[in-house]
Amino acid sequence: MSHLQSRPKLRSSVISHNSSRSTSIDSRSKTQSPILDSSHHISTESSTDRATFSFVRRTLCSQLGDKGRSACATIDEILPPLTSSNEVDLQLYAFIAIVVREYIQTWYQKITSDQVFVEELVNIFAHCTRALEQRLRKVDLESLLLDEIPELLETHIHAFHVSHLPLHRPPIEHDPRHIYHLLWPIPPLSPVPSDQQDVASRQQQVENESSYRQLLVQGALALLLPTEDLENNCLRSLVTEILSESILGSGIGEKASEPWILWEGITKIAVVAKSQISQTKTQGLMDQSVPSSNNSTCQESFKKGNLNLNVNYSVQKVFWLFLQYSFFVITAIHYLIITYTASSSQACRNKSRKKKLSEESHIDDPDLLLTHQVSKKPILDMKLWSCWAILLNLELRMPWLKAMLSMLQWAALTGPGKIGQTDGIIDKILSYIIHTHILTPTTLPTLLRNARSALFPNNLAAGLSKKPTEAECVAIRRRCAVSILELIPTGVRNVYFGLEWEDMVREVEEEVLCIFEDKFCNKHLLYGLVELILVRLMPELSVTKVSTRKESSSKRRTSTRRTLTDEQRRQICEYKRETPNMRQADIAAQFAIERSTVSKVLKNKEKHLANSTTVCNPPKRKKGKFQKLERTISNWILNEVDKGRNVTDDEIKRQACKFAELTNDPDSLIKCEDKNWLAKFNQRNSSETTRRHSEPNSRAKIISLH
Repeated sequence: MSHLQSRPKLRSSVISHNSSRSTSIDSRSKTQSPILDSSHHISTESSTDRATFSFVRRTLCSQLGDKGRSACATIDEILPPLTSSNEVDLQLYAFIAIVVREYIQTWYQKITSDQVFVEELVNIFAHCTRALEQRLRKVDLESLLLDEIPELLETHIHAFHVSHLPLHRPPIEHDPRHIYHLLWPIPPLSPVPSDQQDVASRQQQVENESSYRQLLVQGALALLLPTEDLENNCLRSLVTEILSESILGSGIGEKASEPWILWEGITKIAVVAKSQISQTKTQGLMDQSVPSSNNSTCQESFKKGNLNLNVNYSVQKVFWLFLQYSFFVITAIHYLIITYTASSSQACRNKSRKKKLSEESHIDDPDLLLTHQVSKKPILDMKLWSCWAILLNLELRMPWLKAMLSMLQWAALTGPGKIGQTDGIIDKILSYIIHTHILTPTTLPTLLRNARSALFPNNLAAGLSKKPTEAECVAIRRRCAVSILELIPTGVRNVYFGLEWEDMVREVEEEVLCIFEDKFCNKHLLYGLVELILVRLMPELSVTKVSTRKESSSKRRTSTRRTLTDEQRRQICEYKRETPNMRQADIAAQFAIERSTVSKVLKNKEKHLANSTTVCNPPKRKKGKFQKLERTISNWILNEVDKGRNVTDDEIKRQACKFAELTNDPDSLIKCEDKNWLAKFNQRNSSETTRRHSEPNSRAKIISLH
């Protein structure tokens, strides 16, 4: 019955939890809280929009020769747009300004005073972010945020708890990092660092991690950079070094993997969520002020011992309770009706899309398309719910509640009506709530602002900001636990934990926040998260090597030619007129053509814009489709002859009609049914069939049309 015992308390390898030190830790956190609060206040002031804009303007605009701009100018007027949102651009430019100031200007200004390189970097970052935004629109954010990322976190929690379970009695010890790395192996993070590790092994691990980051960045740049920048080896190497070492290495690999950084980030998110919840409760508290005053008056009369007032107080209390609960029920029903009505107008999550059949069955003809239904996972069946259950230890604290919720989930997914399945009633309501409360335009700027204030306090890079001491880390973790508990309603918190306040804080620290106390384990989680997001944004990274992708893109650029219609030329000219600051390379990427084609079209801009008619040139019909069909039949005949069979004319004709039906080409079907075609086919292919069959070790290759 060992599996029914409560989860053992995990001991931190960095921060101890001895009972003898608990009082001293609490006292030290109280005495040092003003220091932390003051630094937090300075960081908050430096992360405001006005301070951020001044910092970006002071760091980047001076290099761009933009000193004479007005101080009231917006971010899109002084710098190229990164995305379609100015709020997101401001936060992204703050990250770029930190990287440029701390990692580029420190060595570039010693070489030359020319600032053109910084301008080129800003343009490259702008091109990459715009390309990423276009790819982000095609990503299923609901599945990514609610299913794949929680599954990654669930893997981290499971590996962390298993690796920290005591396997033997003292003095026999085990290394939790080795066990964690075996449960979640990431080759770039090997060999596993330890206290007894030699210098050579540590250096090898650092080199492996650096090579891994460079491979990720090189693969992403091969898909995002324009052609002329990708062929510039010097510029590509510098950008790769900046992104892999300055951003991924220093920002994520070193700074973001620190436990206190993650705790500070969770605290900031909890504070933002608490402020939003408090705003919604303000009106409710104002409405409850009148009955509370009446209750206080009645309580005073009750203390006087007046029986009549006591009866009046009871009747008045029942009356106000009835009004409160009636108001609550009516409000809940009204909210459900509005939510259901709004969710009914939501677009279906399952959408049919087309994929090239040549990508799946390797057919030479790329015009054959296969339409199929892509089924998405129901929101009720995503990993978010199981991840929360594991994180809160629901199976051990309240197993009956977990069983009841699992039964309700199963009934909604497989019961009558399947209301929890994709595009069901519950699925549409949950999707509507997610899009109106989580995936809002203000969510991403807030996350970026909190991430910047946590990674770069006061806009200082890693190593320049003061690293907290061990006692300050304890205070940060305690503040994080308190902020999490304050999000939970008081009644739910008391019923679920059933402990005093200090015990509840300690439980959250030891059971929830302890999973982020090891920097090496955090690296597995963060690198896995980065790799998951990159693969979802750029699926080519998971199927093609970087060198192969570069070769195929260069071949495609040199071999493919595209003929534009008059309407397409007019659209290019109108797009250039609407966005005059857009480069020709960006326009070429937008319309999937070469930059030289855009230059030729824009030379005759007046001519194309004068053609107001929207008549498109008739599409050219591809030639050679019936010749491919005949070649397929010839291969089939050779294959049958190799088997020792004699193929008759009726079989050839019947097989040709079958292949023609698979191609969905009525012209090919008519030609196959013609009597004269068979005689011409036999006369044209008899000599070639005899010659190919007489060659040694010759096996005919069949072009499969299935």
